[in-house]
Formats: sequence, structure tokens, C-alpha cells
Amino acid sequence: MRSLTRARSVARQVRAQIGYANDKLYERIISYIEKHHQIEVQAVPSAALFGSKAEVRADDAALFYDEALEKDEFEKLFVILHELGHLELHHRLKSVDEVPNLIIGAIYASDGAAALARYNPRAQEEAEANAFAREFLCPGDEVFRRWQSEDRPDSRIIAESLNLPQYLVRAQLAEALALLAMGDGEQSTKKKQKFECDKSQLAAAKFVGAPALVNAGPGTGKTATLVRRIVYLLDEIKTQPENILVLTFSNEAAEELQSRIAARFGDDIASRIKVGTFHGFGVEILFHHGQFVNLDSNFGILDEIGQQEFVSRILAETECRRILRLSRLDESIEGIVKHINYLKERLHTPDDLEAALRNWQPIEEEKIAYLESQEFLNVFRKYEEIRQVSKLVDFSDLIAAPIKILQEQDEVRHLYREQYKWVLVDEYQDVCRSVAKLLKLLCGADNPPWVVGDPRQAIFRFRGAAPENVIRFEQDFPDVERFNLNTNYRSCPEVIEGANQLAALMQSNEDAALDFEAWRPHQDNPIAFGETPLSVAFGNSDKAEQLGIVAQVRKWLEQGASLNDIAVLARRNVDVRNIVLALGENGIPATTNGLATSEGAAGDLAGIITFPDRPRASIPRLAYALGKNRFAPETIDFAINLLLDHLEQESPSPLVIKGEVGELIAEVTQAGDVLAKEKFSGDAFNCICAFLFEGSDYLRRILAEPESAARGLAIDEIVTSIVRAASYRFSHPKDKPLVARRGFADYFRNSLSSNQPSLLPPKENVDAVRVMTCHAAKGLEFPLVIVAGQASSIRFSKKEKTFDWLPMQFQPDKENDRRQADSLLFVGITRAKRAMLVTYAGSRSGTSRSESRETADLLGQWVTAHNVFQDEFPPSTAQETHAEVELVWGGSLSQPLASRTLSKDSCTIRTYLNDFARIKFPSSHSPLYPIFFQLVRASLEQIVELAHSQISYLSEQEAENIFFEKWSQHESVAGHMHERLFGRIGRRYVNRFANAYGEVSTIDEYLDITFCDETTGLPLRLELVKLYRTTNGEVIAIAFRPESLNGKINEKGLLWGKFEAHRNSLVLLKERFPDLRAFVFSGEDGTLHEFQWTKPNYYNQGVQALNDRVDAFSRGVFKQKIEEYNCDKCTQRVTCPHWIKTGF
Repeated sequence: MRSLTRARSVARQVRAQIGYANDKLYERIISYIEKHHQIEVQAVPSAALFGSKAEVRADDAALFYDEALEKDEFEKLFVILHELGHLELHHRLKSVDEVPNLIIGAIYASDGAAALARYNPRAQEEAEANAFAREFLCPGDEVFRRWQSEDRPDSRIIAESLNLPQYLVRAQLAEALALLAMGDGEQSTKKKQKFECDKSQLAAAKFVGAPALVNAGPGTGKTATLVRRIVYLLDEIKTQPENILVLTFSNEAAEELQSRIAARFGDDIASRIKVGTFHGFGVEILFHHGQFVNLDSNFGILDEIGQQEFVSRILAETECRRILRLSRLDESIEGIVKHINYLKERLHTPDDLEAALRNWQPIEEEKIAYLESQEFLNVFRKYEEIRQVSKLVDFSDLIAAPIKILQEQDEVRHLYREQYKWVLVDEYQDVCRSVAKLLKLLCGADNPPWVVGDPRQAIFRFRGAAPENVIRFEQDFPDVERFNLNTNYRSCPEVIEGANQLAALMQSNEDAALDFEAWRPHQDNPIAFGETPLSVAFGNSDKAEQLGIVAQVRKWLEQGASLNDIAVLARRNVDVRNIVLALGENGIPATTNGLATSEGAAGDLAGIITFPDRPRASIPRLAYALGKNRFAPETIDFAINLLLDHLEQESPSPLVIKGEVGELIAEVTQAGDVLAKEKFSGDAFNCICAFLFEGSDYLRRILAEPESAARGLAIDEIVTSIVRAASYRFSHPKDKPLVARRGFADYFRNSLSSNQPSLLPPKENVDAVRVMTCHAAKGLEFPLVIVAGQASSIRFSKKEKTFDWLPMQFQPDKENDRRQADSLLFVGITRAKRAMLVTYAGSRSGTSRSESRETADLLGQWVTAHNVFQDEFPPSTAQETHAEVELVWGGSLSQPLASRTLSKDSCTIRTYLNDFARIKFPSSHSPLYPIFFQLVRASLEQIVELAHSQISYLSEQEAENIFFEKWSQHESVAGHMHERLFGRIGRRYVNRFANAYGEVSTIDEYLDITFCDETTGLPLRLELVKLYRTTNGEVIAIAFRPESLNGKINEKGLLWGKFEAHRNSLVLLKERFPDLRAFVFSGEDGTLHEFQWTKPNYYNQGVQALNDRVDAFSRGVFKQKIEEYNCDKCTQRVTCPHWIKTGF
């Protein structure tokens, strides 16, 4: 980001020289290029540029541009300015460019593949040239001030007044907003005291001649030691900056290092030192030498979203039904990608997995796992084959492919060893194990690695981090010289003592080789703050913990601390948001960064993105976004009712209503009109910008609010949404806007319901309590720290987290999750300078029925072994949350209600949204499973009818023909990416049913599976294949389930308690036909199982529960117990009336 800041600054300087007037701007630019750079600008035929749009040719002292650009004055102007950016910034006279992508060169293009692509040397320069051209034409801060002015011009009006395209103005407004929230990419502006290295640090910094491992615990000055080594290399050894390579784990860590180096040596020297991440360095190797692994310089990078889409497309080409959950295919695809990345991070290939499977002799209980492993191998192999042909790499390949190149190409390996005589590595415990192999190839006897790490701080295991990189360093690099940095310069003696206690408890047999020595405080370290600088506090509920945190912050403030002395570090994003709000509600300013939650502004934007595709799904969230803090919920709900009813009218006239309802309706209508224009031409980034800068006053109102926690959170979530939309655009350049918008909408809603922690810390120069995840706090320090949320759901923590489709020798260590939690606690505590409090809640609500939580093992051991001071927050018991939603947004059943919605595991609010209000988000690709299930069931029904009409069995071929006819003629099937996958499975299921359906009897009548409840009149649809009465009076019901029922049956048949989620149809029928016999066909098992009825008391309880829900639905009442575990994962939370009003 530092380079982009410089590019924007240079653009403003050049614009000042050329002049701000738009009159004859192009002519003045050409004059400046010719006079200042002695370059002549000429139009040439397209063929002369070999597919590019412009090129500076040094030999001709000319800038040639495509004469076809004369047809578009703005494109010509932007391309010329892009080239001028190269001339101003890169001091070279050669550049080949296509039409610039405006996203490249934006501060908000800082995530995923967009961020990685900048490590491609050409891409980095392209980003800087784009930033120059954008800022020259449309200075971000200037247009943002104008947009905020009293005249309230929107992006369209500003674009017209500047004679610029609206998309450029929108992009620059987004840039200005991002800068407002994130800063300009520079690190803290506060002055750091001059640091003189101690003896151990100097010894490490000046060591040469062998591999070096610097074991640097928290606060021991590792970054200062690393910078001091660069000083030594440049000033004393007199090496050239270009011969130094500094590698680290994250982009944020690389930015920090670049800033520290620039502060010490200046921008000119700093820009000549290669500083980056291992993955970024891999991009550079592949850019220059990708031909050795069959890649050209334009290879594509698959981020995790791209991987999932890629896997989705290849499923039809592999036999893998055992590892697919057909009804939740997206979850299965996520699992496949997770397995692939796990193996590739460890350099395991499909051949390695196949060899392991050949040696696996599964015992009886392992046979299913063995078959699943075989099917995963099929997908893994196909993934690798098609990825390579497609010239694509995933993040793991950015390490694996350079390893292959350096391993096999002696000349290339020699080139890099000669180029980078000094290789420095920071945060070595946070990179994956394969990086050690890359480092061994990059470094030889003449350029041994100099590495800094601490396995106790390995908090990125969920991303493949391998602390064993540090532990096994001596095995990887013989003749290692070790340096232990044992003086802590950060914390008071009490905090250091706690860190020593934790470190000793964390010491395992594996890392005993590190010879842990207790850290000691430096004489100038700060003194402890308060009477108990180390303490642990328990709250009986989340609310009690949050209020306890508020009380502790207030206590510190009363004792003389300032707001920005205090940091609260939490485990999850949702905890960060709740703590920020709790502080704000109690008058304590708080801030965060990188947050995106369903209840916040990110949820608002996730809702509006789909307006062009399905207004009905977006209107509720849009209305609440625009009406929040202005109108009562009842007013907003009434407006939503009117708007949704209006959508149903065939030729609606404009809604004209007076009062507050009318005011809100007018605003929603205006925003909808602007968003509707983006239907075919706007991706998600454009939709967000259209809403923020043209379609509404949503952002203006937030910016106009007084400084508060809620205001800061809203701005942060808006910028996070822009960042993610920009990254998605970058990684999907070939998608049409409509396809890209729907794809991002799916991804974004899913991401809001994930527990992936934010890695971005808040800005430092703010007068507020800083709240962030422990992951975001890595490398930072604060005088006073609260480490919050140090307990997790027992259900979640005990949930199996193994990689189910891998042989035992490939399985991860089951202790990893525990070690990850221990490291998070250790990192959190050691951020503190003067005082630290650990907090946790025993349960969500504090009631006896609320699910209990358990603390990290390390916390319990520490408190017990060292008598750490413990406190208890005042209890705050919340009653179990039961949401009750009536027909709040109107609606009625348009078809009979499926019996599955009556299950206690089915959310009643989701039933209201989907079946009554018909509020359901569109998908980027319509899932085939509902159609598949419907057509298989219809085929099984026809097989039953034909068998009874013929009084004979049907052959497999006859059964297959029945399914094929239905499948091939359905309009939504042809051309779908999963057509072959589901078609193949469907044929297998109907064949098996034809074999399983025996003992054909004479049928007296077929019975209707759709009926109205006798008491309430609610229309219900039983999810059955067939219901009939035989001539002997028996009533037979046949149900279908695709999944295996093994484990749910005994010698008598299918067990009542094992079929809870799907037995509603059978129970409802039992009430009508007491002698009912029910059978369930499993497509995977290929068998019919008779359903076993339970004891009368259990049966009656089940019947009563169903009747209660039928009665409530018939009255338009939807009651739901709110369970944190389920709601946190729900992708419909964005439009859930309960959660929208909770945020309200």
C-alpha cells in the first residue's frame, strides 16, 4: 500500500504542474510528456502494438498508442495517463499494457488473489500506474468532499460535471471511503523510541556463515533485531539492497517490515530490498520461470472461492457420490477443497495418496472410510489434471511449483542463490511445512537462512501453519547457530512472570529441544498498573462478560488510563462486534477494523446486492437499512408489507403514501430504481457503489452521525464489504457482471455466517478502545489488555474435526485444535505491557438450560498451578431467547406446506420467509438437488404404478428409461454443470429401487399425499413416493431418502429415534390410518426398510409437537428458540426479522 500512496501523491504533484482546468487537458498532458520526458506521443495501427493498447519504446523515444482509441476520448486519456504513471514512477521507458483494470491500483484491492497478484513485478507496476491515472483525473479526497457537500450531488452528477465516466467517480469515492476507514496504508505515525540492541540481539543480527535460528519470544525485540541485521548487512558488510530478501507470513507483517525499513533507510533503499510473503515470492518465481512447470506469465491464481467453483465444475467428471451430501453440495465442495489444500500444503500429490491407499488394509469398521478416500482421490486427481491444463495455480501451488522449479532447474536455483545472498525470515512458525523445503532450495552454503520464530505463538494452524518449522529447524538446516532473545522490553515484571508460567506449561516433549529459558524484564520496562496486573474473571453469560469488560475498562479509565491504552482481544468476529457495541452503549468510544457481520452494515449490503435479481428478497433488509434510527420498527414493517404487495401487482401504479411510511417507501423505491439499472451491467462492487453514492443517503447519514462505536463499526463493515467485492471482481475477470454479482452474493452471505477471524487491527491514532481478534493483534502491544471469550461451546469443541477422507498416516494431529487455543491465549496475554485480564462466559444466556462452555486447557492449568487471581462478574441471566414472528411482512401459502417444515429441527422463521413471504435469495447457480429429488421420487412413483398395473417387477432398464425421460426433458437440467453428476446418481437409485420393490400386491386405491389438516385447514404435502390401500385393506406408505440409513436400522427395520428429521409424513399419516405400514427406500443402500413405530408415550409426544406447529402455522405465528450454534451458520440471517431487529 505504501507504493500506491506514493503513486497517488506523485499524481497530485504532476496534476498541479499541468494545471487543474479540464479545458484542453489532453493537449497539456501530451505537452508535459514531450517536454518533461522527451517522449513523442503517436497513434499507430493496432497491429503495430501486438494486442496491447499502448507502449513506450525507448529506442524510438516514443509513446505509441492504438489509433482505435481515438473513438473513445476517455479511454485514450486514461491509457496515456497510465503510461505517464510508468514514466513518473518507474523511471523506465518501456511498458506494454492492455486496457487498465480500475480495481488494480485501489487500496481496497487488498484481499485474496488481488493482493497476491501484486507480487507479479509487472502487476505491481500496473497497480501503481493505475493509481496514478485515477488520482490524476479524479482526486479521491476532492470528489469525496464534494459528494459530502451541502448540495449532496450523487456520483452521476459529479461525473457529468467533471466529464468523467461514472464508474471512475464511483471507484474513487470508494477509495476515499476506504482511506477514511483504513488509513493510507502507512503504519502508526507515533514516534518510536530509538532502540539500541542488547548483546544477544547484536550477536544474532551480526551472525554470518551458517544457518541461524533466533528464538524470539513476545516483546523481545525480534523486528528490531531483524532491522538491525539489515543495518549490519548494508552499513558494515556493504551488501547491495538488491541482495537482501526478507520473507514473512502475512501481507500485514510485510507492510510493517517495509515501513520499519523505510523509516530507517528511506524509501529509495527500502524499495530495493525485496520484502514480501512466501506466497508472493512464489508468484514472482512463477512469473519469471513458470515455463518450467508449463505456465506462462499470465497464469491465473485460484483463491479459496475460485477453488470451490473449480471443484464444483469437475464433480460431474468423477465418481464421488459417497463424499457428497447431495442436499448441501456447497458444504461437500468446501470439504473437498479443505482436504485438497491440507494435502498440498504438505506437498502430498494424488500419487502419494494413491500409494497410501494401496497399503491400507481396512478392517470392517474402516471400509466406508476407505471407499470415501478412494472417491476423494478421484476428485483430487481430476482437480490437478484440469488445473494444470487450465494454466491455474492455487495458493499451495505458489509454494509447491517454485519448489519443483528450484529442485529440477540447477541454473535457476543458482540464479536465486546468487541474487539473494542474504535471506531473512520472520514469523517462521506461521508458515506451512512446505515452506521449509522451499527455503532449503533457496538457501545454500553461501547464503544460509537467518530465521526468527516462536512456536508458542503459532496461531494460524487453521491456515496450515506449522510450528514444527522452528522445532525441526536443526534437522532441516544442520550446523545451526541458535540465539535466544530472553530480555522482554514490552511488559512489566508481573506480565512477564505470567508469560513464563504459560510458556513452561506449553512446553511439550516435541519442542523441548528449544531449551526454553525464562524471559526477564528490562530495567526500563513499564511498571504494573493497578493492584492485580494479572487476573481472570468469569461471567455466567455473554451479557455478564460484556458488562464486566465495560466495568473493567471504566475502572482503568478512572485510574488514569487513556482510551487508546486499552485493547480488547476476542476469539470471534461476532464477539468483537458485541463488545464494541457494549462499550459504545455505555459511553466508552471503541473501534475495530476488517469486520463483517450479518447484523451490521455488511448484512445491509449483502441484502441489497441481490435487488436487481430478486427485489422481493432484498426489500426487507433495504427498508431496515434506510429506516434504522429514523422510524419505529412497526413503521418499517408496514412499509415492507406495502412494498411487497405492490410487487405482486401486474401493472402497478406508483405507491403514493403520506407520512413516515410514504417517506420510507419513496427512499426504498429510489434505491431500487438505481439498483435495477445495474441488473445486466453491474457486478457486486458496482451495486454497492451505486447504492452508497447514488441511490440513497445511507452512507451520508452514517458519516453525519456523531463519533460513536456504532458509527465506526458501520463504516468499517462498509469498507470490508467493498474490499471483498473488489477482490471477487479481480478473481473473476471473465464472468459477466450478472453472474459475478450473484456469485459474490452467495459467497458473501456464506462468509458472514463463518467463524473465520478478522486479521486486520484497528487504526492506532484514534482516541478509543481498540477491539479486535487475537489474530489481528499479532505483533502489536498495548498498555492494558483484556483477552475475552476464552471459552467455547462444548458441542463445537468436541465436534469431530478430522479429515475424514484421508488414511491415518495423513491425518492431522488431533491435538492441533487444543494447541491453537493455547497459542491464542498466550499471544493475547503477552500483548499487555502493564496489566491484563482474561475473561470468559460459562454459557450464552446464563440459564440452567443454556449450553455450557469449556475454557482452553492452558487457562485452567495456569489458574490452578499458579494461583492466578480470579474474580466473578455480577451475573446477568438472560431468559432463553424465543423469537415470535407473525405475518410481519405479510404473505400466505401459495402451495401446500411440506411436512419437513414441521420438524423441530426446521427453523419456523425460515419457513415463514421461504413458504409464506416467499423471501428467498437467488443463487448464482440454481442447485439441482431439489429438481433431482423431485424427479427421482416421481420416477419411483411411476415404477410403483407400473409394477402394480402389470403385477410384475420392472427391469433395471425400464426403470432407467423412466428416469431418463423425466431428467432429459426438464428445462432446468440441460446444460447445468451438475447435470451428469445427478443424472448418474439418479439412474443408480431408480435401478436399485426396481430391484428392491418386491411382493407386488393388488391395489384397491391410491391415496392423495396432499391434504388439509382437519382441525386447522392448513394444506400439507407429505413427502412420499406413494400412498395406497391394498385389496386386503392394508395402507402402505413408501418414502425416499437418498442417503445411507446404515446405523439407523436393526433386524426389524428403521428405528423411530434415528429417523427424527424425516418421520413427520409418516406420523401425520399414522393419525389418519392407525394400521399404517411405512417403508423407507435408501438410494445409497438400495434397500427398503420398514419403519418401526415407537412406544405410545413417545409417539404421542411427537404427534402433539406436530399438531402444535400445524396450529401455529395456520394462525400465522412462527415461534423459534434462538440457538447460537445454528443461527451463527444460517445464510438467511441477513434477512431474518428476528436478527434484523436485534441489530436495530
